[in-house]
Amino acid sequence: MSRTGDRIAKISVTDEVADRIRMMIRSGEVAVGHKLPTEMDLRERFGVGRSTVREALRALQAIGLVELRPGTGAFVAAPTDSMDAIR
Repeated sequence: MSRTGDRIAKISVTDEVADRIRMMIRSGEVAVGHKLPTEMDLRERFGVGRSTVREALRALQAIGLVELRPGTGAFVAAPTDSMDAIR
């Protein structure tokens, strides 16, 4: 018999990529206002596909952590009261 509390939580690859990008920001590896590595660099760094990176960036944009600028790239958004998302 297994107990519910002993189960390992499943996390999607997209969520894992978003968490790692969030850690890059939290650690100061990429500062507010600065551009994140390119999609290609993130794909190679994390060993995932382009769609996974794009989905992770969109998720971070939805919580206000990243600003996506078409044709330019992804940038760390300026802090707001809702920036508890990076903690």
